[in-house]
Amino acid sequence: MKKLTMLLFLSMAVFLGAGMISIASADIITITPLTQTQWIETNYPSYKNPKCLDIPGIVKFPGWETAGWTQDNNLIYYAEPSGEVSDYLITNDISIGAHTYLVVKDGNHVPRWYIFDLLELSNVVPGTTYSWNGTDDLSLKDFWASPSGGSISHVSICSDGGVPVPEPATLLLLGSGLIGLAGIGRKKFF
Repeated sequence: MKKLTMLLFLSMAVFLGAGMISIASADIITITPLTQTQWIETNYPSYKNPKCLDIPGIVKFPGWETAGWTQDNNLIYYAEPSGEVSDYLITNDISIGAHTYLVVKDGNHVPRWYIFDLLELSNVVPGTTYSWNGTDDLSLKDFWASPSGGSISHVSICSDGGVPVPEPATLLLLGSGLIGLAGIGRKKFF
């Protein structure tokens, strides 16, 4: 029984430690207008905000006609930065699916939209391809930073679903449950 209890405590410590390490070691991924594997939209009206349901028609990923994209079901992150910003940081943990796209919009300058495939980013590190894991921070840099002006007006991430990213609280709940079970197992009844 002692060996079983010790094994239970050890496995709980490994789960908790792994969860905390993965959260603590999130990287910052820098995306600029020079990051490859992107689509640029110059003809979309400037008064229209980017919608997830517009992305499949622009990107044309296989099966987009039947993917059933809508604004409400596929928009998993949205922000309207205040002020004139050419840099923006996304720090949320996000569920990703088979198709996950980042949209960066100004609307008043050309190009009006940048669309990045977050699962196939080239040249984040020169000569490599990076697939975003949903937990690394995304740093948007140098968008419309030229002398002609412009700024990031909208940022959104659209995805066709995925598995939720585990949170430290979930692992803590699991660990406390395992501790409780171990305690009950050790308690002598009668």
